[in-house]
Parts: sequence; structure tokens; C-alpha cells
Amino acid sequence: MDLHGGGGRRIKLSSTGGCEEDRLSSLPDDLLRRILRGLPSTADAAQTSLLSRRWVRLWVGIPEIWFPGPAIPGRVHAALAAYAAHDGAPIHGIHVTTLTAPAESTAAWLRLAAPRLSGELSVVDNAPLDDDAAETLGVIELPCFENATKIELRLGCPGIALPDSGVFAKLETLFLEYVRFHGPCELGEAVSSARCPSLRRLTVRSSQGVSSLAISSQSLVKVSLGCLKGLQQLMAVAPMVEHFHLSPWYRKAKLSTVNISAPRLEKLTWAGRFEPSFLQRAHLQELCTAFKVYGRDRSLNPHYLSLFRHFEAISLQLLLVYPANSVNSYEYLMDDITFLPDVKNLVLSFCSRAHAFGASAFHLLRLCAGIRGLKLKFLRYKSEFQEPPECPSGCTCDQQNGWKSEGIFLNRLGEAEIHGIKGVEHEVVFLEQLFRWATALEKMTITFDPLVAVSDNLCEEIASFSRPETCVEVYLYRNGRKVLFAPVI
Repeated sequence: MDLHGGGGRRIKLSSTGGCEEDRLSSLPDDLLRRILRGLPSTADAAQTSLLSRRWVRLWVGIPEIWFPGPAIPGRVHAALAAYAAHDGAPIHGIHVTTLTAPAESTAAWLRLAAPRLSGELSVVDNAPLDDDAAETLGVIELPCFENATKIELRLGCPGIALPDSGVFAKLETLFLEYVRFHGPCELGEAVSSARCPSLRRLTVRSSQGVSSLAISSQSLVKVSLGCLKGLQQLMAVAPMVEHFHLSPWYRKAKLSTVNISAPRLEKLTWAGRFEPSFLQRAHLQELCTAFKVYGRDRSLNPHYLSLFRHFEAISLQLLLVYPANSVNSYEYLMDDITFLPDVKNLVLSFCSRAHAFGASAFHLLRLCAGIRGLKLKFLRYKSEFQEPPECPSGCTCDQQNGWKSEGIFLNRLGEAEIHGIKGVEHEVVFLEQLFRWATALEKMTITFDPLVAVSDNLCEEIASFSRPETCVEVYLYRNGRKVLFAPVI
């Protein structure tokens, strides 16, 4: 198959308009290949063979194949065939972006790539499909990449059949997203030490077709499982794992059995039901989880409290989620949190949808007044280019304002960071209180939302809340650039 996309007359390269001497082609091969690697794709590099006989096979010596897409699978296959015909041409990286490519055409070039790749494989399909449309694409039979070090597949939910034989001897990182698992080989078997003896990082998310997952690995250091539709049972024996992330399929989670044995586990990221029996032989030091500030269902709250009691002294990262509309018809759930472990560093991320957050933040700070470090992040739940939302008219989110007059002593807090504030009234009030509570604060860093126009008066007002011994840095965005506010003296 023609990789060039058409024929053409060969011309000579020169540095001047009329000179027939091909000075560019006289450069060393390695330098010429570096020039070719700067072109948009492998197809563009191959087209340089039209310029001179000197360039006919030069592009095949580039140790990387790249089709930023949307690539035509046939051209990827043609490029790999050219490499196969060029004895000794190594391939250290294959990066392909497609658009609803049929499974068989993708599988065909993957089979050609498997014996030659000795580095990274990345395949991204930019058109995630619903289940019915994905079925029409067929099933990709993944070959065994014996020498690949990293495999990243984001496939838009076509089927994928893992190889039932062979060893991914050098694979260190496996990332799978938007796939439907098919075939007799189960995911747990494929990532076991017998099949992937060097695997250190495993990520599987937004996928389906795995009801039971049993992982047995002597090499894994980090495991991340997110939104696995249909997952019911999870077992993991991973003596080297330090970070385990699990977030089941929200609202449809049917995870009934969990048993994780990870004696070196230090960081746990968890969302959903939790029982103390889920973890065996773990030495946890850092916890990341989420909590609904308002809601109608309190059934998950006892599980979160059980999760907190699994720790003694930790760094805690907590995502606080607010409703997208008025909170008037919801119950306030923060009072269910009556206990926190000895928290050294606290990170609170707010998906607040512009609701007032002071009461929930105060509640948590009161339970862990011995923190040394504090970070508050205000997240966007929609496009970062949209204007910040406004709290619905008549919302009662700011009526729980007893915290504005109560005091707590954060006398160990030495450094605090606030990211993404917009400068609205309830934020400014909270910042003023925080400066009062943190009597030993050495440094405060405040960064405003990039989409908000911030006045100098507001920055000066916030800076005035601090004690003389506290270093305060206020960052804002001017003309799209992040700048440090400098008051006019």
C-alpha cells in the first residue's frame, strides 16, 4: 500500500534557488533523521523520498512511528511493512491516533508491530462510542509485545481480546481506557507476574467486561482501577504495591467482594463502599477519598467513617462534592463525620458549583486542628473555558454560618495554599477567618481562578488579613498570564 498518498517527480534539494548541488542531502544520516522527526507524521517523513534518491529509505531509520491522526490504519500498516523490509531498523515508539477504526485493521498492524517494538506503544481512538455502535467495530486481538516497555490503549470501547500466551517480559506500564474485554484470557491472568514480570504501573478505567478481577503480582507498585462497569469481585495479592486507587462504577456499583493484601501499601485512593476486611496487612499513611456535602442518601457515610478509622496518622485528601443546583431539598451530611485520624497534611478539593463552602471546611478543620499543611482547591466540573457558575437564587448553602463567629486554634499550621478562588464574599470571609485561626502561619499562597477579573483592591484587602510574620503571595491572571500581585507602595 502506498504510504505517500501519490506519486511525484523527484527534485534536487539546494540552499539557493538555481544551484543544482544537493547540499542538504550531504548532511550525516543521523542529522537528516532528526530533521525528518520534526515533521508532523511518519507519512510526511516518507514523502521526502520523492525529493531525492538519497532520501528514499532514510525515513525508515527513524526509531519511531507517529501518526497523530486521525490515521488511516492502512498507512500505519504500510509504514510498519517498510520497517520490516528494512533489516535491522529498530522501533522504539509507536504512537497512533485513529477515529473509529475497524478492529481487524487495527489488529493487523498491531501484529506486524509486535515483534519489532522495543519501547512504547500508544493507540488512541478519539471517538468513544455507545455500546451498540462499539459492537460494530469488532474485537481487537492484541498480540504479545515481548519487548514493549509501555502500552497505552484508549480505544473508544471496541472489544479487545488479551493474548492467552506469551510473556510481556519488559512491560513496566499498562494503561487501558474505554475497552470491552473479550476472550478466554482474563485481565488478572494477563497482568500476573508469570505474564508481566516487570509490570510496575497498572491503570484500567472506564471499561467493561470484567466481573471478577484477581491480581497476583510481585512487581506492581501502583494500581489504579476506575469506573469498571460490572466489576463484582476484586482480589489482589501485591506485596510491592504502594498506591492503590479504586473508584467503582458510580450508581451502578455492585462490588461485593474485595480482598487486598498489600503490606507496603502507603497511599489509598478510595470511592465507594468500604469494609475493614477489604484491606489486609496494609500500612497506610495517605488517604484520598470523596464525600457528598449534601444529599438524600446517607447509606455510604458509615463506610467512610470506617475508612477513616483504618488510619492512625495520615495525610488526607478529601473531595467535597456539592449539588449542581440549589441545596434546599437536600440534607446536610457533614455532621456525619464525627472522627478523623491524626491528620498531618490536609488537602480539600471542592466541587462546590459556587456554593458556600465555609461550614464544611470549618467542620473538618475543627476535627484535625493539629495539621501542619493545608491546601484548598476549587475545581471546575465543566469546561475550564466556561464562566464560573453562580449559586442559585434562594439557596440556603450559606445559612450554616455559625463558623463565622466560632474559633479554632490551628497553632501547628505552618503553610497553606488556596487555588482557584473567585473572590466572592463567602470566600473572602473564610480567608479572613483562616488567618485568625492559623496563629503560627509562616506562608500563605493564594491563586485566583484564571477566568476571574481580580481588582488590586481585593488583593490588598486579602493581604491585609495576615500577621506581619506571615509571607503572603497572591497570584492572579492578567492577559492570560499568571502574575504575582505586587501592591503599589
